[in-house]
Amino acid sequence: MLPTGSTEGLPGLQLSGILGFPAEFLRSMENLIEVIGIKEENCINCHQCIAVCPVKVCSDGSGDVVKFNNHLCIGCGRCIEACIKSHGGIVEKSARFPIDDAAEFITQLPEREMVALVAPSAQSNFPLRKLITGLKMLGVKAVYDVSLGAEITVASYHKLIASGQVRLPLIAQPCPAIVTYLEIYQPGLLKYLAPIGSPVHNTAVYVKSLHPDSELVFISPCLAKRREFQKSKMVQYNVIYQSIEKIFKDNNIVLDNLEDSDFDNRVSAGIATNFSSSGGLSECYQYNYPDTSTSEIREVNGPLAYDKYLPELQIAIFKKDPNLPLIVDILSCRKGCNIGPGCINHHRSLDRIERTIAVRSEQGRVDEPNRQQLKDFLRDVI
Repeated sequence: MLPTGSTEGLPGLQLSGILGFPAEFLRSMENLIEVIGIKEENCINCHQCIAVCPVKVCSDGSGDVVKFNNHLCIGCGRCIEACIKSHGGIVEKSARFPIDDAAEFITQLPEREMVALVAPSAQSNFPLRKLITGLKMLGVKAVYDVSLGAEITVASYHKLIASGQVRLPLIAQPCPAIVTYLEIYQPGLLKYLAPIGSPVHNTAVYVKSLHPDSELVFISPCLAKRREFQKSKMVQYNVIYQSIEKIFKDNNIVLDNLEDSDFDNRVSAGIATNFSSSGGLSECYQYNYPDTSTSEIREVNGPLAYDKYLPELQIAIFKKDPNLPLIVDILSCRKGCNIGPGCINHHRSLDRIERTIAVRSEQGRVDEPNRQQLKDFLRDVI
């Protein structure tokens, strides 16, 4: 199988070696940490995992179990959702399951000082301020909002674009599944990837300056973040919402019964609390830099990113297409991170999920004193 969207003659593509990949590249991918596991005894060979896989790394299903190559998997988690659906929505019967760092986190928590970083999408999965209280009841020293890292990301993108220090179009990189896809299947686009860390990476850098001796745990809906941290070493544990919910249950912590707490941020995030939504980056960027027109930012989510947009983007750049955007706001999950593979809100209506995020973002816009504090903070931290 050749890399998706590969086109002979395009710069940056080397299509020699086994499976169309250079031997040295295959060796570099051999150590990719697992984020999806298989219970072979539960596989009914329905092929739904193959149908939804954006890069088709599953086997052809000719055996009794549909397996996949972990080192060519981008970690989007779509196959897990398809497998659960094929088993009537019963998670325990699914042949695919998520792998995170929950077990190690809860084992090490009593022994080590830990700080939690909470993803923006947590608002659509938990009562946010009670989640902060619950994490501290577990023994976490402090809790920070990754939305603040999203504010840093947007401000950094603008600074780089304004200074002419990046190649355009700038491909945003909050989503590690998209980054892994580019690394494996379209390396010619890597030079256009934003040279700024993801929101959680930027938050981690900031938090480490405040808590240099602490280990960091990311509370998120994303499986692929585990691989991002494997590379960056900035965060020690990726714990998905499903796992933290179970941890609370095992420790008899009922969030609805808890008092509210605030993040330990020195300053609150503003509009970027919507960063987990489809088009959240675009909305935040245009709000802060209104001279940027809508046509200059392209929003792409879900299967379209892999089936059409990214393969065509490489060709468009090569041909200097006049329709190219300034920024590509791109996420692997169809509705952004708010209904990611590690979420616990799939029983809720989309209206409720989206409104929860939007309301918090709106509150950030009207808080004028905090807006000024945030501007001062971003100027200093960048």
